[in-house]
Amino acid sequence: MNRHKYILCCLVFAAFQCCAQELLPQTVMLDTVIIDFEEFNANQGLSAGNIRDVVQDHYGYLWIGTAAGLNRYDGYKVKEYLPVTGDSLGPPANYLIPELLDHNNNIWLRTNGKGQFIFNRKDETFHRVDIPDNAYCEFDSNRNLGWTYNKEWCIIDFDFVYDTKDSTRIVNTQKVCQPIQNYFKGLKHLPAKQIVRTKNNELWWIEKNDLHVYNLNYRNKTANLKFVKRKFITSKPIDFWSHTLVYDKNEDAIYLLEENQYSIIDIKTGNRISSKKFPKNFANPRFFLCDSKGRIWLLFGKHGLHRFDPKKATFTDIRYSKKSDVNMFSIRPASSIYEDKDQNIYIFSTAYGLYKYSMDIEKFNYYGNNNLGPSVQKLHLTKNDKLIFVEKGIVIYDYKKHKRTSKINLDLFNKEEYVTHRRVRIDDKGNIELDNVYLKNPEIQVRLNIKGEILEEKLKADVIKDIQANGYKIFSEKSFNWILWYEKNKNLNGDSLTLNLIKRDIISNKEIERYSFQTNVTYRSHMPVSEHTENIISLKSRNNGILLFDKKKKEFTQHYHDPNNINSLSSNQIYCTLTDPIFPDKVLWVGTANGLNRIDVTNNSYTHITKSNSALPNDVIYGILADDRQNLWMSTNNGLSLFDPKTSNFRNFSMKDGLQHTEFNTDAFIKSKDGTLFFGGVGGLTYFNPEDFYRDLNPSHVVIQALKLDNKKIEYERNPEANFKGFRLEAPLLETKEIKLPYFFRMISFEFACLDLTKASGNRFRYKLEGFDKEWVDLKHLNEVTFTNLDSGEYILRVQGSNHKGVWNEAGATMKLTILSAWWETWWFRLLCLTLILYGLYYFYNYRIKQNERIQSLRNRISQDLHDEIGSTLSSIALFGTVAQQNNKEGGPIITKMLNKINDSTIDVIESMNDIVWTISAENDKAINVINRMRAYISELTEATAWKIQIDYDDSIHKTDLSMIQRRNIYLVFKEAVNNAIKHSKGKVLTISLSKKAKKIILIIEDDGVGMKSNDEIEKFSLGGNGIKNMKRRAEELDGVLKINSQSGAGTTISLTCNLNVHG
Repeated sequence: MNRHKYILCCLVFAAFQCCAQELLPQTVMLDTVIIDFEEFNANQGLSAGNIRDVVQDHYGYLWIGTAAGLNRYDGYKVKEYLPVTGDSLGPPANYLIPELLDHNNNIWLRTNGKGQFIFNRKDETFHRVDIPDNAYCEFDSNRNLGWTYNKEWCIIDFDFVYDTKDSTRIVNTQKVCQPIQNYFKGLKHLPAKQIVRTKNNELWWIEKNDLHVYNLNYRNKTANLKFVKRKFITSKPIDFWSHTLVYDKNEDAIYLLEENQYSIIDIKTGNRISSKKFPKNFANPRFFLCDSKGRIWLLFGKHGLHRFDPKKATFTDIRYSKKSDVNMFSIRPASSIYEDKDQNIYIFSTAYGLYKYSMDIEKFNYYGNNNLGPSVQKLHLTKNDKLIFVEKGIVIYDYKKHKRTSKINLDLFNKEEYVTHRRVRIDDKGNIELDNVYLKNPEIQVRLNIKGEILEEKLKADVIKDIQANGYKIFSEKSFNWILWYEKNKNLNGDSLTLNLIKRDIISNKEIERYSFQTNVTYRSHMPVSEHTENIISLKSRNNGILLFDKKKKEFTQHYHDPNNINSLSSNQIYCTLTDPIFPDKVLWVGTANGLNRIDVTNNSYTHITKSNSALPNDVIYGILADDRQNLWMSTNNGLSLFDPKTSNFRNFSMKDGLQHTEFNTDAFIKSKDGTLFFGGVGGLTYFNPEDFYRDLNPSHVVIQALKLDNKKIEYERNPEANFKGFRLEAPLLETKEIKLPYFFRMISFEFACLDLTKASGNRFRYKLEGFDKEWVDLKHLNEVTFTNLDSGEYILRVQGSNHKGVWNEAGATMKLTILSAWWETWWFRLLCLTLILYGLYYFYNYRIKQNERIQSLRNRISQDLHDEIGSTLSSIALFGTVAQQNNKEGGPIITKMLNKINDSTIDVIESMNDIVWTISAENDKAINVINRMRAYISELTEATAWKIQIDYDDSIHKTDLSMIQRRNIYLVFKEAVNNAIKHSKGKVLTISLSKKAKKIILIIEDDGVGMKSNDEIEKFSLGGNGIKNMKRRAEELDGVLKINSQSGAGTTISLTCNLNVHG
């Protein structure tokens, strides 16, 4: 009986122990992680190392409150806002703590003893608001409200602060807040210092030991009690904010932090779901943050920075890689924690600045302790998704649980030393084949199961004989195995090989088909089944290219590097191949020692993608895998690279992005059924889900944030008299849409930023200046552009940027740029010049007209004077000679002869003078006047001689204007020719014609006299008298041509041709 009682008591005690284990909180697992923080301090431009808080605005700028002023960080540099004596709208104090960002992108700050302020981004002014100095403020993202706490919680109504018509203009800074119980009617209890607001508009807080939950109605401004949990807290309160509630907005979950434990709370009922204890001596954290992944970061004064995951129940000691022996934040106290929109965590130090950690690097999982090893090779996956690889032994790794399940330590294999680089193969059942395991007997091949138990041992010679006899399987296809088998051939040229591809039935091992190829190269296939398509089998060699077999055509094709042919592989050193995920039977990707090659197997064309002609980080490509989005992931000698075949865009990853090491290994890459990609390298195993890199692919804001003129940076200043060479910004550049510059600024620079703070060095930019550039200009990673000697006119600068994820913001940023015209390029100056030119032309025209009128008047006056004075005098002399001659009846012959000469000379002078008077007179400028004078002269001749003279002319010549020189020379040539004909030709008929053809005047005088015998006689006649000489001279004055055509007994023809444009 006693024995039964004893057994019963034991059972009851055991059951009690089990229940106690279930009911009492368990301690979380404690581990350590080493992180590479990025430091920001005075060396990077911060005003001071004492950081109190940080706020990120809508653009993406990080606003940092330091002990020496407000700083703005854009990922590249820091801009300081420091107090200036006498500036009432400037920063009020050195110690500015940014706390709240409102709906207008304005920042609310508190100071040490100088009150609360709003920083207005529109004009960079600071406005004091009526909020207590030490009040804590936060923005309500659900509504346009702010929450502030000093001795009680109050509501800030921004609609009361800003103008209702212009929501960006501050109109009121007094009495901007009111107690929460006055704003939300129905609150029966005032919230404690620490509250939680959920995305479902619930308000949670703990008052003493009770949990209070209210539903808030923002529209009606009412609060309704959801439930109260009395005596919810039974443990000792923690120091920093009584008992602390933590809200995970992504999971919509609530956690309760107590003195030495945490609990998961049912958000519907408020009940505790489960509890876990913190490790021993970890109590009273000073600050906390729940990040976007649901993990809670804690700052302990003594123990520094830790992070715990409520879902995984892990508690992690965060160590800095530069000082990993201790928790650095235990010796460098931190004041707060912040997470930005790009999942970057910031730790604020009270003396050493800012520490940034990017959670983006957590997309990469890894196996290994540091970047120096262990080196991972020979990756294989079993059917149950266990990963097997070589790492100083055979490791079986459960990647879904991120832990090693077992390791076959070959150092202790049968107490023999292990040789590290031997070949490992996995069969279909997950058994492992090892060559050269025994150092003392390397001719043994061992077959193990994943537990490390020996299944079979074979002599290597027997294995080789079996391969030589039967070949080895390269992959399975439905109910068939494809076997690769070589046989040696001997011929006169030496040994050669016959490569045989054999298709065998899996069950009967019967040969179905065989395809042979003569070669001197040994090809192999260690690729997964997915590498071979329904139509193409790919076999690679280490240094002699690749061999493809087309199942449909049943033919082999060799692909290799030909140094004399660009349409060939870029290298014969082949590391990997991959059939294209989009065109598997058309395109093959080949990783070589000289870049990536794309082979179009339908036409045997090649495309080379290398470091020199693309963004490929390194030309040595060890592995290629395709993800489910049909993009390619490549392991290289300089990190991982993601390649989009459709756009040819690269996204590269290095140690800064979370890789353990940038050097990878050959034959160390594989893809699991669930899409996880694995790459082995000298720093260990790297694996990841590619879909993580396609999430949150939102573009980052692009801003034009700085302007330089003639290499001087132009800042916005509120002083209206502040300017640079007469130019000033009327508003901050971020608020400016157009810039108008005088013509004399010959160098104009713009600086821009892509506000992705994760990895600013990975951001890229391109721009186009419309009105100057026709195409986009790629700046790569440069974030500044300079224009020189721009012509006056209107331009639009468009800037696009991509973040470190390679996502382009195609909307980008724009700035209208107007280059004002120089005074000599203005419309009024051009109009003035045109007016002056027109006036000058008009003046010159009038001047010419008046000058012509004066010349004509002068000509008429000279003509009149010659006629009246000299003509009358000569006429008198001629009259006197005639009278003297008539009265000289008794004079001698000499006197008579002299009187006759006087009379003849006088008559000649009178005729010449009449010709001159006629020529000068402006009344005779028409061609018809020349014709009339010719007629008058002919009329006198016909009366005194027996000649028959005829004159002809065109009607079109009547109104033709002739200059004084033209009239004079044409008439004198006519007169000379007519006189010569009458005196010397001995003819009877004289024909004269005057015509106009194509702006030329043609005068022809033709007689029917005896003519001249030859040209020599014409020349001789010309030398003997002045008539022909005078005619030729007058023709030259007219820029014309005089021709004489004469034949003995056939008369003489004289023609004068001259242009109408001869002026005189």
